[in-house]
Amino acid sequence: MTTPIPSPPTVPFLGYAASIDKEVPLNSFNLLAKQYGEIYELNMFGRKLIIISSQNLVNEVSDEKRFRKMISPWVWEVRSAIGDALFTADVPKETNWYIAHRILMPAFSTLNVHNMFDDMVDIVSQMVLKWERFGAERKVDPAVDFSALTLDAISLCAMSYRLNSFYMEGMHPFVQAMSDYLAESGRRANRLGIVTTLMRGTAAQYEENQRIMMSYVDAILEDRKANPIEKKDILSMMLEGKDKETGEGLSEDGIKRNAGVSKPYSHYQD
Repeated sequence: MTTPIPSPPTVPFLGYAASIDKEVPLNSFNLLAKQYGEIYELNMFGRKLIIISSQNLVNEVSDEKRFRKMISPWVWEVRSAIGDALFTADVPKETNWYIAHRILMPAFSTLNVHNMFDDMVDIVSQMVLKWERFGAERKVDPAVDFSALTLDAISLCAMSYRLNSFYMEGMHPFVQAMSDYLAESGRRANRLGIVTTLMRGTAAQYEENQRIMMSYVDAILEDRKANPIEKKDILSMMLEGKDKETGEGLSEDGIKRNAGVSKPYSHYQD
């Protein structure tokens, strides 16, 4: 005997979408978890979503023999910039995922992640020093600084490249473009397609943010090619690594997509 998955009441056509906090969606999901338990179902524009809210269920759905990776509406929007990268690939249809996965998995071993610790501390120290020098009278925006912290740390740990966000006024152009791009991707995922089509100014800015993001990825790759380093970071693995099963390496486009994918994904998870 099965137990139906609980679901909150919805409104016609919109489902439960209109009730989700647009600024901090997590607040709405946490409230629903308290009301309906560790698993519940939402209707969003006619699409059914199953939400899980416990470590035990996360462990269960991580069993690759019983469950497979799905592409959420938000991720489909993000694909406009990074295509079939690790977190956005449509598995098993897009086989580039398997090659990238096997090449990059060693980069996330316990030892390699431990070796990133000093770089992480480096970036955290920059942020704390900035706050200290501002003094007690100067207000800081934690959301902006923690976004910079995340992206600067990923850039340094994964690609040995310094964005130096804490040494400039305002947000780094890459951080600003990515923040705006991800925000609009999320809005597109929850917006009717015809509405998005009519928003020409928003669409133009969306494309411009993609261009800015990928131009920085291009700059990082060109800098590494012109100035090789001995450190075996994630970028080195992407440039030099070979898949043990196929003998193939990542293509130029594959490297660019996977060099950019960790930034938007990590930023979104924050």
